[in-house]
Amino acid sequence: MKLIVFISGNGSNLQSIINNGIKIDGVVSSNPNAYGIIRARKANIPIMEMDEIGNPDLIVLAGYMKILSKEFVEKYNIINIHPSLLPKYKGLNTHQRALNDSKHGMTIHKVVEELDSGEIIFQNSIKVYDFDDEESLKNRVLELEHKWLPVVIKQLIKEIENDRY
Repeated sequence: MKLIVFISGNGSNLQSIINNGIKIDGVVSSNPNAYGIIRARKANIPIMEMDEIGNPDLIVLAGYMKILSKEFVEKYNIINIHPSLLPKYKGLNTHQRALNDSKHGMTIHKVVEELDSGEIIFQNSIKVYDFDDEESLKNRVLELEHKWLPVVIKQLIKEIENDRY
């Protein structure tokens, strides 16, 4: 089972995967200064370029902020974690846009060519309070992401391995 994680920034979701004992075979970053690279190095995970990933069984976009080509998306089994209850609030600034909603949350979905539009694998929500601001929502949604992303990855790994036999 070969798992590659794509990041662009802090790498806190990467860290939650590492902390849950999931073996990661490589990390790709769209940002050479991403703190997630330091997290990967501390965990002895190789940093790779996109053309070095080989043929992974699963690619996880964990805060990866770059659009992937149609050819790339069609070639690989890719999931993404998105900080909203899709199909609501595709794209950026999700927390700000959700401030007037009664609930907000996160979605893990399959990646297809159209942004944030693939089949939903998992969602979890939180209540939006009157006192919430963009930062508090972001932090509470991130807690959900850190809790549920490793659970979903473990389940997908199990399914991929079962399909082999």
